Amino acid sequence: MKKYFVLLSLALFAVAALPVGADAGQIIVITSNDPGFKQGAVHDGRKSISLKAGTEITFVSASGKTISLKGPYSGVPDAGTSAGDPNLLKALGDIVQPPSKNTASAGVMRAGLHKPDDPWVIDAGRTGKHCISAGDSPKLWRGKANIKTNATVKVKGGTGEASIEWKKGEYLTPWPATLPLQDGTSYLVKDTATKRLRSLTVFVAPADLPTAAHKAVWMSKKGCRKQAETLLSQLR
Repeated sequence: MKKYFVLLSLALFAVAALPVGADAGQIIVITSNDPGFKQGAVHDGRKSISLKAGTEITFVSASGKTISLKGPYSGVPDAGTSAGDPNLLKALGDIVQPPSKNTASAGVMRAGLHKPDDPWVIDAGRTGKHCISAGDSPKLWRGKANIKTNATVKVKGGTGEASIEWKKGEYLTPWPATLPLQDGTSYLVKDTATKRLRSLTVFVAPADLPTAAHKAVWMSKKGCRKQAETLLSQLR
């Protein structure tokens, strides 16, 4: 029996002596109006910080947890010691770095065009890759809503097409039910009046992504960077 307790004590000591991962407790700044906490900067969430009145900062931990703080505040943002996934922090940093450090995120909206608030809509006016949420009814966005607009959409390289319409004053219209949307498929959207053609490749997010941070990273990896930026900017 004595030998058993000696072995048990040694085992417990060995576990306690294991080093905590270098990324344990780390958090990354997603949005901030405090110059002392720049977007993309990584901090130790176990260390106390102080924020002045009017300060608003959103952090994300290595597990994907959102931590939103408003000043005045003094305390420890995240007392957890779980290492989480350091790759998640790195991927988030690549998305939220300011344009001066990450020119890939720098872009100017064309004059008069509105930017969608919903990160999961398909921007029919932008050629490229688009991401939608699993289980949601996909919607098509346009940047101007001053007139009624008719268009057609079809699978790129395929036959047959479906009609879509934006009514005057509306930025969104449902994806046509007669053309089931398939993950990873490219579509052609053609404005009936101007004959302008856009090529869109649409990806459907997996339903098992655990947090908004994980969804944003998935978006970015699929090429839907602008949507990922919008999603992260809305974290609270």
